[in-house]
Amino acid sequence: MEKNTMEWLTALIKHAPEILKAASANDLALAAFFFLVGAVLVFALLRKAKSVVKLTAIIIWFGASLVALLYFVHQKMPEASYVTRILGQDTEVKGRSADLDLGYVVADVPHEYRLNVRVESDAETLEIRGTDAPLDAEISGATNGEGKVTDGGQILTINFTSPVTDGRQTSIVRVSKAGSKGPGLTLRVFYTALKSPVSAHADSGPKPSGRGQDSSQNYTLCAEAPAQGDYQIDGQPKYSLTGDRTCNAYSQCAPAPGTSAREACFVFNMQGHSECTALLSRCEATRNSEGHIDATFKLVPSPPRLIAAAG
Repeated sequence: MEKNTMEWLTALIKHAPEILKAASANDLALAAFFFLVGAVLVFALLRKAKSVVKLTAIIIWFGASLVALLYFVHQKMPEASYVTRILGQDTEVKGRSADLDLGYVVADVPHEYRLNVRVESDAETLEIRGTDAPLDAEISGATNGEGKVTDGGQILTINFTSPVTDGRQTSIVRVSKAGSKGPGLTLRVFYTALKSPVSAHADSGPKPSGRGQDSSQNYTLCAEAPAQGDYQIDGQPKYSLTGDRTCNAYSQCAPAPGTSAREACFVFNMQGHSECTALLSRCEATRNSEGHIDATFKLVPSPPRLIAAAG
C-alpha cells in the first residue's frame, strides 16, 4: 500500500507542469487562499517557536497545499487517451476520439490493422471496453516485433472479416485505462467492403464486315470495372468473335491501345466476302459478326487514414 502511494505521488509530481497548466484561475486562487490561511495558522500556533521551526512548518504546509492542488486538478482533467499512429505510418491524433478510415476493403477475407494507443504522459495499462460487430480488438504490450519499446504506447490490434456492404459502414472500438471509470478513447472505424476479384463481360452486338475483299471500320469493345472502388485489371482479358468471322481469320483482333486500368478493351474489324461480289452471285458480300470480351478486375485496398474525429 505504501509503495503504491509513493508511486502515485511520484507520478503526480512528475506531471506537475502539465497539471498546473490545466488548472483554472479559480483553482489557483482557491489554492492560494488556503495556503495563506494555513500559513497564518502555522505562525499563530508556533508563535513562540524558533524561526527555523516556523520556516520548516511553512515549507511542509506549502508542499501539502501543492499536492492537494495537483490532486484536485488532476481529478478534474479528462483522460487523454489518444491514437498516435498506424504502425508504419507517421501521424498523430490526440484527444478522446479519432477516426480510422479504411476506405475500400476486400469483402469476406480477414483484415488486421495495428495502431499505437496510449494515455498521454501515463504508462498505465489499457483495456478494450467494447467493440461493434464485426470488429474484434485486443491490446498487447508496448513492444514491436523486434522486442523494442515503441514510443506510441500499447498496440491496439483490430481484426475483422466483413461481407459485401451496402455503402459505407461504421464500427466503434472503445479503449480505456484498466480500472478507470472514465470514457477513455473512442475510435470510429469506417470502411466499405467490396467483392474481389470481379468478372466483367461485354458484347458488341452484330457488327457488319466490309464489302467483298474490303475490311470494315475498326470496332472497339470494352469491359469495365465496377464504378465503386479502386479496381484494376487482373491478368489478360479474353476476347473473341462469333457469327460470320472468328478472330484473326479474315479479321483482325488486338488489344486496344491506351485504355485505363479500370477497363479492358479490344479492337476488331472483319473482311467481307469477295466471292459474293460477282454479278450473278446470290450470297451476301457483307455479313455480321459479334465481339465478346471477358475480364477480371481486382480491388486495390485503400491506404488506411488516421484522422481527428469529425464530431
